[in-house]
Amino acid sequence: MPPMPLPVTFQFLIAMVAYAINECMARKLDYVQEEVRVLREALVNATGKKRIAFTVEQRQRLAVKGKALTRTNAKAAASWSGQPQS
Repeated sequence: MPPMPLPVTFQFLIAMVAYAINECMARKLDYVQEEVRVLREALVNATGKKRIAFTVEQRQRLAVKGKALTRTNAKAAASWSGQPQS
């Protein structure tokens, strides 16, 4: 016997909750991206250097997190992370 579909009202509630969570996460991501931009500007103003010198451990941590991203996500992250664009 096939499983019974959820009632339409319950489906609607689930969709509304998912939308609200998505909007909240998008706002948080926008904030963090802007914070990174501001901190990079402060770094350039304080040191005069545009590039950040990461330690080996920091590069490894970034590599682990970056590996979990899809190709599209990785390109988007690189575009706002201060990397030169070609």
